[in-house]
Amino acid sequence: MLHLVSAIISSVLVSFLTRLAKDRSRNENMRLAVNYATCFILGLVLERGNPASFHDGMAFTLVLAAFAGLLYLFSFVLLKESIKSNGVGISSLFMKLGLIVTVLLSLVLFDERISAAKATAIAITLLSVALLNRTEGKTKAHDLRLLLMLLFFGGLSDLPLKMFEYWGNAETRGLFLPSAFLAAFLVSVALTRMHHEGMSKYDALFGFLIGIPNYLSSFFLLRALYDLPATIAYPIYSGSAVLILFLLGKLAFREKTGKKEIVPMVLLFSSLIMLSV
Repeated sequence: MLHLVSAIISSVLVSFLTRLAKDRSRNENMRLAVNYATCFILGLVLERGNPASFHDGMAFTLVLAAFAGLLYLFSFVLLKESIKSNGVGISSLFMKLGLIVTVLLSLVLFDERISAAKATAIAITLLSVALLNRTEGKTKAHDLRLLLMLLFFGGLSDLPLKMFEYWGNAETRGLFLPSAFLAAFLVSVALTRMHHEGMSKYDALFGFLIGIPNYLSSFFLLRALYDLPATIAYPIYSGSAVLILFLLGKLAFREKTGKKEIVPMVLLFSSLIMLSV
């Protein structure tokens, strides 16, 4: 459980630092490239001297890592495009609801089982997230397709960690995350070069600061998946991050709390208790 708690804290720090960077770092693509470069370098440092990295199954590890890295980047691109069309609120909501995809695929692919109580807790988690991120207004048909893509690929981007834990050779674990972030970095650099974008000192600074907890969130979540079923780890990981960020927004950014937000907060807290027992 310690690994899962560490992953949650790291995930919260990523979102918090991204919000701080909003008014200072203007070039998201360059910030993202620096973020992935930091993740790759940090991965090499944390996994240094690991003689077990080059073993049978290395090809599978590298292919799956490249797939994971591309999913990370593609999900971010979808999120950015969806925000332009649908706004931050509903785009963030569909990204978080990608938890549905992760849990369902975990049940199908990894032969995991889930009790009625845990299934109810997951449903409450999803409902609470939706209520906390609800927005007004109708969505256009074109925008809805983009939102559904965001939901699917946002959820799918979390799955390679479980795929590696289930099918990969644990001896090659030292290669997986660094390779994933290297793939994301190379593609993000290619995209920035295509648009001839420059980089400010704040883009580099926040990219570096965000990259550290970004890597650690995947680092600790992968280890948590060796101890907990994905159908339990992912809902606790996502739900806890949503709850902490919601409370952090009230304390750090002076966001007002309405009466309508109290019920989903209580529901989310209760669902996390049910999942943790």
